[in-house]
Parts: sequence; C-alpha cells; structure tokens
Amino acid sequence: MTSAMRLLATSVLACGCLAGCVADVDARGKQQLTACYDAHGRGDDAEAIQRASEFLREYAPSVRDDEAYYLRGLALSRQGDPVDARADLARAAESKRRGVRARALLALGDLALAAGRLERAETFYRRSLSESAARRTPAQHAGLRLGYVLQRKGQWADADVRFSRVMHYFPNSKQAQWAGARMHGRAWTVRAGAFARRGGAMKTAADLAKAGLPAAVTAEMRGGGVIHVVSVGRYVQYRQAEAALGKVRRLRKGAYIGVAK
Repeated sequence: MTSAMRLLATSVLACGCLAGCVADVDARGKQQLTACYDAHGRGDDAEAIQRASEFLREYAPSVRDDEAYYLRGLALSRQGDPVDARADLARAAESKRRGVRARALLALGDLALAAGRLERAETFYRRSLSESAARRTPAQHAGLRLGYVLQRKGQWADADVRFSRVMHYFPNSKQAQWAGARMHGRAWTVRAGAFARRGGAMKTAADLAKAGLPAAVTAEMRGGGVIHVVSVGRYVQYRQAEAALGKVRRLRKGAYIGVAK
C-alpha cells in the first residue's frame, strides 16, 4: 500500500470511528477494503476492481461504500475506462467524509484534464482544494494541477499564485520542485533534450536547425549542477506548441512541452 493510500485509509477510518459509523461493516468487509488498498498500491488494478466490486455487492449500502467506489474508480481509470471511472468517482465525491471527497474530486479533475476539458478540470481541482486542509496531501496535487490548467488557459499570473502555495506548504516535496520549475512561465516551448555537456546540446540544436526547427540552448541549475537544455520555439498558445511537438518528435522522441519564462 502506498503512503497516500495508507493516509486515506487511516483518515477515513478515523473519521468513521469518530462518527460511530463503521459498525455496519464487519471484520471481513474491512479486510476486503484493506486488500483493495493493497492491490491498488501494487498497481494490480484487476484485483482492486474485483475486491471493491465484491465489497459493494456484499455490503452496499454501507458507510464505507465511498472508499470502494473511490478505489474502483482509480483502478478503472488506470485501465483506460474513463466512463465507468467517472461514475464511481462521482459516487465517492458525494461522501460525507472530506478526505474521500477531496481525493475523488482530484481524480475527477485528472480525468477531465486527460480529456482536454480544462474548464471541468479547473472546477474539480478547485472543489478538491476547498475540501482539503492546506497542508494535507490532496492540496499539493490539486494545487499543482490547477496551476497547470491555469497556464493552459493563459492565466499565467494566477498560476504562479497556485504554484507558490504548493511551494510554501510542501517545501520538500516533488510537487514543490515541479511548481518551482513552472513558476513565472509566460509562454510554451518544446523541450527537445537536456545534456550534462554543452557539446551534446549544441549538436542536437544544430540537427534541429537543419530540419527547420528554431532551437536554442540554455543552461539551467538542476540538482545542484548545471545542465544544458535544448528548446524549440516560444509559443503563446498551447496548441501551437502541440503542433511543433509533433515535428520535433520526428528527431527527438522524448521531446515534451514545457514553459518558457
């Protein structure tokens, strides 16, 4: 079970116990949910779906249905079934427990973002943040992704506010590092590669230039050292960067869209 899953299991169980609301789930039902958490943490989505479905067949309606719907929704999402995943996560988002609601809304935001539905993604991320304590795990993920959505919409200054909060409340997290890397972005570019040696970066830039792609090499600090990054273009709109990405990937398969400052 991952640390995030353990946190969710602990928090929702504690909440349920405080409310006196887990009495209708017996020891076997709790074991099924624990097995579902474990399966999800291992990445065994088929077992997670099976365990959650068995729990719902045997114990629904119960006060811990929200967890089963949440876990099954995550597994269905990872298996490439966004329709059924959304249905389960929407049920989980109706939970009476804030922890479950916050995570379900975060997952719904991720599904919307993957589908390119920026407005819906923004709504779900904002709702997730409203359900999360500022220093709890859902907030760092929802805040980072909301910042990304705002950048996609061209709201760069508003995105910086979101990134700064992630960096403030979770200073030692990977999310804070990613937020710092995206801070102060004002346009899009295609990252074609990063090199420890400038010579390798210059050669790649020259190869891209021969193909008619405007490449530039910049030095950046990462992990306490200097790397040389090859970037192509500066685009105001994300779709322009997407068009350029396809061309760059013909020469550099690992290219991706990043922010330009």
